[in-house]
Amino acid sequence: MRPPPAQTNRVSTLFSLDDIAKRNLLVCTPVFRFANFRIWKKTQRLTLLSTFQFSGVITSFMKNLILSFVLMLSVSLSSVNASAEIQNGFVTTADGRDIYVETNLSSTTSQRPLMIFVNGLVWKQEGYRQLMESVSSLGIDSVSMSFSLHPESLQNKNGFHQKVAAMKETSLDDLANEILTVVRKFRKPNQKVIVTTLSYSGGVLPSVLKKSADLVDEGIAISPLGVPGESDPASAAAGQTVELMLGLNPFAGPFLVGSLRQAYTENYITAALRSRGPGFLPANVSLETARSGLVRLVLAADNFDLRKAVKNLPKNLHMILGTGESEQRLSNQLEAFSIQRQQSNTAKLALIPDAPHVTFAESSKATAQMLSLLTFAKLPTTTATFVYSERTESFASDDSESHAELLQLVKKLKQ
Repeated sequence: MRPPPAQTNRVSTLFSLDDIAKRNLLVCTPVFRFANFRIWKKTQRLTLLSTFQFSGVITSFMKNLILSFVLMLSVSLSSVNASAEIQNGFVTTADGRDIYVETNLSSTTSQRPLMIFVNGLVWKQEGYRQLMESVSSLGIDSVSMSFSLHPESLQNKNGFHQKVAAMKETSLDDLANEILTVVRKFRKPNQKVIVTTLSYSGGVLPSVLKKSADLVDEGIAISPLGVPGESDPASAAAGQTVELMLGLNPFAGPFLVGSLRQAYTENYITAALRSRGPGFLPANVSLETARSGLVRLVLAADNFDLRKAVKNLPKNLHMILGTGESEQRLSNQLEAFSIQRQQSNTAKLALIPDAPHVTFAESSKATAQMLSLLTFAKLPTTTATFVYSERTESFASDDSESHAELLQLVKKLKQ
């Protein structure tokens, strides 16, 4: 296991351990935070959370002074948060793929549930740190991970652009196996495990629940992918029309359709990466390398449909959605939940009024509260839907369950 590169997400590497408990090879990099300045930059697709962190070289005197201050804070908070500092490193799959992880694991001997946070398509992984600290204070250990084709994971491979080009096509099953590799790495015997996904990775969650056997207890999807192109249905429909026309050519059709889809995906990813601004990518990952990996991820979900994937799931796939989500995507998510609910009367839906696609970017407290309620099974067994109230800072139950009822409920919440 190699240590993270020096510029890993602006986290300073202060020390490393060769072997943790002879079971978990993970290079540790404590994160010292002086303050969190939330800078909300709203775009059409994402609300970015920028975190100011301590980094760079400081004098020995100042370092000791600051460290003493941080330790005093840690002692004062120990009654609510038994976690060590956030650590990071890489987990390697059997076929040699590196998966970047950050962990917030308790130092107590008591058994706490383990939550695996799986990154979305174009979201910086350090954006999970505040949420990880919140669930830790509620009694939940956590690990956040990026897929091997995410920029955070690609930084651990020199010349990975060439390696990506030579790799076989990635499938959702391959990505599910990466999640299960991380689960196996950190799960303790008999520990409850919940896999929590964001956006794109919600498309992988059904495969995880089907393949996990006794490794994963339940899944929670925050704003999951419904179908590709749902955020811009007009453009998606136009693209499908063009592909249909090109496909009529019996000889060059498949090649032309494939080339068009590849070009469109590359343009989409390039625009998405550039819109995030400087500093989004790790310092040693080029735009070309990041785009190559993310295009592979997009194409892996090319034929995905959440409404079909949730049928006959062996375990619950709960959902946390914000009503600030785009209309078509939210409709697909609600329809998928209603389909699953017909088969499982214990699946839960949490609605957070006005929350954006990344619910915890603006509604971190509400998201963490629902994650805790689901993890510790504190909700009424047969009730399907729960709506967050800022006034009471709590969730209230609602009888809505069918797709039509849920759409009506969302309409009411938006008024």
